[in-house]
Amino acid sequence: MKSVLVLIVILLSNLSNAQDFFPFNRTTKKDLLEKIDSLEGVIELGEMREESNYLLFDDSTDKLVQIINDLNYQLDSANAQLESLQKTIEEFELQSQTSDDSLCLDSRGTFCPAPKMLSEIELLKDCCCLRDEDCERELSPEGLEIVRTGYEMTVTTKQLIKGSCWDFINTVYNNAGFSSSSRETIFKGKKGSDQIDVSLLQPGDWIYHINYSFQNVEHSAIFICWKDYDKKLAITLSHVGQNKSRAGQFGVYDLRSVYNVMRPLYAE
Repeated sequence: MKSVLVLIVILLSNLSNAQDFFPFNRTTKKDLLEKIDSLEGVIELGEMREESNYLLFDDSTDKLVQIINDLNYQLDSANAQLESLQKTIEEFELQSQTSDDSLCLDSRGTFCPAPKMLSEIELLKDCCCLRDEDCERELSPEGLEIVRTGYEMTVTTKQLIKGSCWDFINTVYNNAGFSSSSRETIFKGKKGSDQIDVSLLQPGDWIYHINYSFQNVEHSAIFICWKDYDKKLAITLSHVGQNKSRAGQFGVYDLRSVYNVMRPLYAE
């Protein structure tokens, strides 16, 4: 009996440690709620940090996209400027080529056919400027444009014009950008007279003259250059007329009887 009492006393003295074996000291609801709140706080904080990181990343992405868009815009702008410059260079080279290959000015700043023009039009080798003679021949940019246009229509494109010699020259002037309102008459005389001072003539002038080489009929032509200034023999560009469908042609004509001269108006 005594031994049983001793055993009971020992067990009662160790009740504080009995929680390791029996559920006498379980966690209360309050403790659990506090732990749950704490855990939820941790989870919420983690979610906030994750969202914050996402927002930071998203903001950085937007900025990166904006930078890329700005760079693309600048690149497109640079490409457009480059294309514009290339086009300008090409146009300049084309103009230079046209000037160098088909038309040129001599040392005195007057018209003289260039090598390409000479290779395609044998007759122009007789232009007095190539012999460095002191023949009268002034020049204007407008007149040079008429010569250039007539040359292209006659040699390069071989454009056929059906009608009279007047129709052909009218077409040349129109194609060169000089319509009837952009022309001026600088001389008008009687048909068959020799009143004109031929030193007045310039390359590109539209002249009316008597065609002594064909039944002394009236004829229209574009003055190009002098072959023999003293004899008033000139190289001109004209059309056979007679309502035939033909391209223009270069020829030598006696200009003793020029009775009308028109010229493109000077550009202001």
